[in-house]
Amino acid sequence: MKQLHKLKYYILTVVILTSCRSHDIISNDENVFERAKQSDSLSFYFPASLNNETKRKNPSYNNFEQKWYSSALYSFKEPILQNKKDLGTIYRILWLRSFHQPVCFTIKKVDQRYYLSTKMLDRQPSFYTNIILGNTNDKGEPISDTLEKEDRLAYIIFKEVLQLRESEGKYFENLLEKITFWNLPSIDRSNMSTDGSQWVVEGYKNGKYNFVERQNGENGLRECGLYLLNISSLKISSRDIY
Repeated sequence: MKQLHKLKYYILTVVILTSCRSHDIISNDENVFERAKQSDSLSFYFPASLNNETKRKNPSYNNFEQKWYSSALYSFKEPILQNKKDLGTIYRILWLRSFHQPVCFTIKKVDQRYYLSTKMLDRQPSFYTNIILGNTNDKGEPISDTLEKEDRLAYIIFKEVLQLRESEGKYFENLLEKITFWNLPSIDRSNMSTDGSQWVVEGYKNGKYNFVERQNGENGLRECGLYLLNISSLKISSRDIY
């Protein structure tokens, strides 16, 4: 009963937030957000060697995570942010849950205006060759091991671009400042678990790029992402937020 009251409170809060929105929906976002190129289809989206300006827990970035995150970002038709020039100010949050569809939020500042792009995929793309063991046919008879090849193929099932109020864009930037995003180590594997969610936050501002990944949104990354979720009209049940 207590959990039911909490769920009702969450739904009521979302309804109130939605009713108070007065954002402009941008139907043509080509002049705001850059899109991935065909040549990015097999590219890594993150630096192979991590920045040494701050103390890092890992000197190089694991290829497994590179393929995992890059496959989702390419399916989102997102551009590669690292090593870019003259991007202005842009932030991107990739939210990957063990049992639910990937979500991507991107905030871009253009001529003192903030824009928010929200997307969801129909599935997590296959990002590595996987051998499926112990399969059986319709009759229950064992069959040979199945080789599932990587394809980086998934489809965008939700897409929305909003023009934010300036106060909302600045509030998000204040959230990043609060968690010292630009000085956080990119990698921290001290509290890893088998299931959960991965939150990956990228930022490009004044020619400087940084990214931070944390399982289950530790170090305040989760709060940053949920703030953008509440601004958007993407509906996700409270039980599916982790």
